Amino acid sequence: MRHKSKLSKKQSPKTDEKLERMSNIPYASAVGSIQYAVQCTKPDVAYALA
Repeated sequence: MRHKSKLSKKQSPKTDEKLERMSNIPYASAVGSIQYAVQCTKPDVAYALA
């Protein structure tokens, strides 16, 4: 993802197939895992993202 990316509803899945695929991804868990990895490996990056 690019620096200072803006997320919007326009970027969300539109087709039923894509919606079904995304419904199987535990979003909060995925984001938490990424945050944990960043915090443990690159604390300078984690500080910048906070």
